[in-house]
Amino acid sequence: MLFAVFVNIGNAVIAGTMYNPQDPIQYKFDSYQYKLMIIMAFNSTLGNMMPILAVKFDKASRIASVNFLLVLMCYLGDIYIFGYSTHLLEIIGAAIIIGCSAVTMLLKYTSNTQ
Repeated sequence: MLFAVFVNIGNAVIAGTMYNPQDPIQYKFDSYQYKLMIIMAFNSTLGNMMPILAVKFDKASRIASVNFLLVLMCYLGDIYIFGYSTHLLEIIGAAIIIGCSAVTMLLKYTSNTQ
């Protein structure tokens, strides 16, 4: 796991410092933005490793059915952390995705087939 964390940190820092002279926006990162990239790399490593570790304890099909929570958490993060203003169609679309995924998850958990 430690190796994966260092690889993701390296990727985030390298991607943040890549220079493209044709890019109309020239980024100048300060230490705070590098800290955010390192936090993002660490969180993405954990986010990628947790489903792998969860397979040790349950079936892969049941774990995959809970992936809709990732969409929900990202959407709520956009709203509460970044102050994103939602529109009615976005809320309806998110509700449809969450509802269908929840029904799928419940059907998988209640099924008796091996």
